[in-house]
Amino acid sequence: MQSSDKKPLLLAPAGSIESLKAAVHSGADAVYFGLDKFNARMKAENFTPDNLDEWVKFCHLFNVKVFITLNTSIKNDEILAATQLAIDCYNKNVDGLIVTDLGLLKSIKEILPNMDVTISTQQNIHNVLGAKMAQILNADRIVVSREAHLCDITKIKQNTNIEIETFLHGAMCVSVSGQCYFSSFIDSNSGNRGLCAQPCRQKYDAHFGGKKLNSGYLLSSKDLCLINHINNLKKAGVSVLKIEGRNRRPQYVAQTVSTYRKILDGKQPDENDIFCLKSAFNRGDYTCDGYFFNNSDKIYPLIQGHMGAYVGNIINKKGVLYLKSGKHINKGDAFKVLCNGLEAGGAVALSDSENNLTKLSVSQGVKENDKVYITSLTQQNEFSLNKKIEISAYFSAKINQKPKLTLTRENISITVFGDILTQKPINRHTTKEEITQQLLRIGNTHYTIADIVVDCDEVFLPLSSINSLRRNAIEAIEQEIITQYNKKLNRKFFKNVTFAKMPVINAADSILLYLSSFDKSINFDSNTIFVYKPDQYSIQGAREFCETTKLPKYLDLPNFATEKDIEVLTSILKEAAFEGVVANNLYGILLAKELNKKIICGLGLNIFNDRALDSLRQICGNLFESFVYSKELTLNEINDFSDKSGYIFAEGEICVMTLAHCPVQVSYNCNCGTCKYKGDLSYTDKTNRKFALKRKKVYNCYWEIYNCYPLSGVKKLFKAGRYLLKTNDNNLQQVYAHYSAINASQNSNYQPNEYTTGHLSKKTN
Repeated sequence: MQSSDKKPLLLAPAGSIESLKAAVHSGADAVYFGLDKFNARMKAENFTPDNLDEWVKFCHLFNVKVFITLNTSIKNDEILAATQLAIDCYNKNVDGLIVTDLGLLKSIKEILPNMDVTISTQQNIHNVLGAKMAQILNADRIVVSREAHLCDITKIKQNTNIEIETFLHGAMCVSVSGQCYFSSFIDSNSGNRGLCAQPCRQKYDAHFGGKKLNSGYLLSSKDLCLINHINNLKKAGVSVLKIEGRNRRPQYVAQTVSTYRKILDGKQPDENDIFCLKSAFNRGDYTCDGYFFNNSDKIYPLIQGHMGAYVGNIINKKGVLYLKSGKHINKGDAFKVLCNGLEAGGAVALSDSENNLTKLSVSQGVKENDKVYITSLTQQNEFSLNKKIEISAYFSAKINQKPKLTLTRENISITVFGDILTQKPINRHTTKEEITQQLLRIGNTHYTIADIVVDCDEVFLPLSSINSLRRNAIEAIEQEIITQYNKKLNRKFFKNVTFAKMPVINAADSILLYLSSFDKSINFDSNTIFVYKPDQYSIQGAREFCETTKLPKYLDLPNFATEKDIEVLTSILKEAAFEGVVANNLYGILLAKELNKKIICGLGLNIFNDRALDSLRQICGNLFESFVYSKELTLNEINDFSDKSGYIFAEGEICVMTLAHCPVQVSYNCNCGTCKYKGDLSYTDKTNRKFALKRKKVYNCYWEIYNCYPLSGVKKLFKAGRYLLKTNDNNLQQVYAHYSAINASQNSNYQPNEYTTGHLSKKTN
């Protein structure tokens, strides 16, 4: 286990060049940013392969590591280009890559085995089994899910050798990491493809049993702030602390990095630290322990944007509105004004504060006694970009010898010589003070000379020759710093890559049918596999389901499971007669292998390409039974797979989010001991679209949000195949009969009511 005395790496976001500079100059140990393809923040300014080399060298001069995000799902026709981009990053001495897609991970580790690769939080690794799977996949590091409990993070470190990265500060997705398809199905902008339109940040009405219960930003999660848990993270063995925010301002990057740098360097956090962080960006007044200890208090339904830090109230003096505050306010500071917790308007300081009063320019609707929150400090807008690399200089000039200048930075030292021999002065010699003055004129460079030693005879030196010597020396030490950094990376230039075509794999027609209970009135064909997905996981319920039929039965493993949940699932698999599992997360594959159960790689693994599937198939070994194509793929993209043996999600409710917090608590303000959930909970958006929420209970409770319309491929899928069906009790017989008829080359008259074809009918995504 990592010593708690070792400082974790502070990893900062860089969504733009200015943000990158802010991160480096504010004390980041490492930065992460995306390029113009295959990164999960495609709406950020980002970098390009053309300017990558320049900014990698800039970071390395300051001994700051660079991690490139290649963290989107990759299609079959993109895997070669994504791999080539990874090779380009390798050749340009990027320190590491942050990767989501298992096919891309497989390619990188086969071609560039010494490339440092972090598995992104989008793979939703949150327990020991998931971390062990990451090791099997040859990852160097995992970004644990934001929803992971602190005790489970500790267990990961105790039971694996993999490095752990956790989020420290910034925005939190409301959905379990990597399991959000809301934007994908509502706006056709997939978050897994870097294009999330954030429907979670919109207003919704909550309904119980058809009755309106609550209204607000019911899916807008608070920002994370773990400023008081850094020691807990160190003790847990976390190696990298990550600040979120590639879409945020450089001022935010500078403030968060400098604050956490100070604390990591040994100072205790204080109230002013929190104030500065909140003024830089504060959504929902922060959740200060994330999901470490509980799943409550994660949503802020009143305001979905930056609310800033509280500074005082509005007062009215003779018809003029002022801010009364104990904080010093500067002219130009900006504010958000709240009334009863809701946004009432905005304000700007017209002057510096005097006697605790500041005259404001306010928007219409602001009135006396409203609360004022500062959202932009002029002092934060003036963050420093003046961090310098300290070097020492030794200058020597002896008669009839070439002058020389030695520059030293830590253990790196270079010496450069002048072009001409020094001569005795004819009239006057060049003084040591003049030489020192010229050497200090390093101008707009990244360096500052901390000390200078000038050792020379009485000689005459043209000032231009000293300047030239200084410029050459600066250039030489810069090159040597980069050279020494690159030596540690131990890279050998790698050229272009090609992939052999994957072998074609076919399989017999089949139906994968999801049920929460068995309907004996339906005559099921022998080519049917049943998947048991109950509302509440229990040994008794599982036994009863398994006893109703001799056809193959699989247990659906949730896409999120704490160590306590895994204990429940393990007991069920040991006690009930399931042939196998549907694994919706990496942990499920290893759990099945430990219990010798067959494996179907499910929707939760979001399989986008043949190489990802091949990686999973190899790990599953002879327990591999089948897989499900990603529900974000079109039929054309599914047809691009060489492996034709997968199931197409063809019919049923579309889960667009999995929630680890409790939406009942959000609306009812109750707790687990006084739970008021009785079913029939839904959220309705401004266009009156209704999204059902259903509770799933293992040891802990989780919630699934379903799309406003179910999926139906009835007008798109006409030929026999392998289909996954998730139906409800009302139309089970009709749906099953329809797809059975297709597989038997027979006609069917089934026509669904309101439905969506999802991504099936699209040409491309």
